[in-house]
Amino acid sequence: MLRLFPYIIGDKIEDHEDPGWQLYLLLKMLCEYYCAPAFQKTDLSYIQDVLIPTYFQIRPTVLDQTKYSLKPKHHYMVHYAELMLRYGPLLYLWTMSYEQKHKFFKQVMRISKNLINPEYTCAVRHQLQFAHQTLGPLFNDSCQETEPKLLLSENFQGELGDFISQLCLDSEWRESRSVCYNDLEYEVNDVLLLSSHSGTIKGAVLKVIATKDQSVSFVAEIFNCISKEARGLYFLPSQQSKKFAWLPASSLKYPVVQPIYIEEGQRSFSLKHQLLEN
Repeated sequence: MLRLFPYIIGDKIEDHEDPGWQLYLLLKMLCEYYCAPAFQKTDLSYIQDVLIPTYFQIRPTVLDQTKYSLKPKHHYMVHYAELMLRYGPLLYLWTMSYEQKHKFFKQVMRISKNLINPEYTCAVRHQLQFAHQTLGPLFNDSCQETEPKLLLSENFQGELGDFISQLCLDSEWRESRSVCYNDLEYEVNDVLLLSSHSGTIKGAVLKVIATKDQSVSFVAEIFNCISKEARGLYFLPSQQSKKFAWLPASSLKYPVVQPIYIEEGQRSFSLKHQLLEN
């Protein structure tokens, strides 16, 4: 909800300098830092010395403190930067994976309605589920292709075809419409975020998915995002850059595909987390 809020009511905000909207953008930025898979020590100083003091300075001017008093989470938020310094990215410490595990046992109790010996019931059902899941291969192949065929530069036109021919790939490379690699799914025209520099985010649109011997690489069109800080969104350029790059999937800093939404007739996205500065 926090990430998609600009798409829900962003077009109804007439004054983007309104303190209420600025308070939301501050909270959104804090969550982007807290959910980042990697960070720099300077980010922690920025959180502690700039973002948090500004947030608590603006909050009383927007919300009635008698009705919307501070919650325990506001206290925890102050200490997140210290925890990040001690333990690393908080993304790897949260309890969502344990909540997912706990969900199975709650479903068992809800369905069985057995309150005589619930521990035994949960243990047996869990072992039965584990036995069922391990009937086949315990782990899937790291690379699962969809509709693979030989990767030939003649199948592509213009600058893209020229770039692929310059790669001088051998005949073992294949192209696929989509691929599942390390449990992540990629399709042609998906968008990946690569890096950030001075507030400018560099991204890539996947034009070709190439596979060989359980490894995956992409021929991607590189672009610089257009930032609209007042909206809390980033927009993809309307015209193609015609700048291509060869990106091995194993070398990506941020391998998860970035969801894209149409806003003001353009492709756009809202950050899930902050990116490392190059």
